[in-house]
Order: sequence, then structure tokens, then C-alpha cells
Amino acid sequence: MYKDTLTNNLHKLVRQDPLVNEINGSIGVSLDDFDERIGDFAKQIDIDTATWSLPVYEKELGIITDISKPYVERRQQIISRLRGTSKIGAAELKLICDSYANGNVEIYLDHGIVVEFTSVFGIPSNIDD
Repeated sequence: MYKDTLTNNLHKLVRQDPLVNEINGSIGVSLDDFDERIGDFAKQIDIDTATWSLPVYEKELGIITDISKPYVERRQQIISRLRGTSKIGAAELKLICDSYANGNVEIYLDHGIVVEFTSVFGIPSNIDD
């Protein structure tokens, strides 16, 4: 991809030179690889698309890494931990629950805090998290 861009930016006479083509090819491959790596790194910054960076988030948040869990469950646990780091009330508790799949809840007081899961799919499979 970058090889063609580099070559097209050269004068017509220089484009035909085999040495210049080899150099452009080598530089182009390096730039293509660099673009892929930057793209992957950008995905790791967003928790919703992170894969190999999940252990970093888990370590920072004090979560024990369990690689047997699917990425989705690990991401949900990270998001809920990030949301639940301050003083908690009904709104904050709802935000934490909503970060899980099937985490739709209604929260009300009835001789204590009552959390009622309202999703038609039931409670989250990883409710212990």
C-alpha cells in the first residue's frame, strides 16, 4: 500500500530504477506493518475492543485474571470496577449492573436495597463478578 504511494511521489525517471523500487518496497512493508500495530494498539485502549491488554486493566484494578473467562465477561468486570470506585448509591449501582450482559435492573428500597433483574434473558451468567 505505502510502496505505491512512495513510488508515485517520485519523478517518472526514478520510478523505473530497480534499486529505488526495492527500497520503496522495503519501506512500504515497514510502514504497512506500523499501521497495523498502531491500529491494534488503538483497539487495546478501548476496553470494548481490548484483547491482549485485558490483563493490564485487571492488574491495575485488582482483578484476578482468569483467562478461562470469555473476553466479554472480563471486559464487563473491568467496566463495572471502573464505574464502582466511588461512593455508591442507587444510580451508581444501576450503572454497575448495566455494564453486564442481561444486567438490566430496577433498584428500590424495601427494608434494605433491593436489586431486581428485569431482563427477559435472566440474570448475568457471571453474577459473582
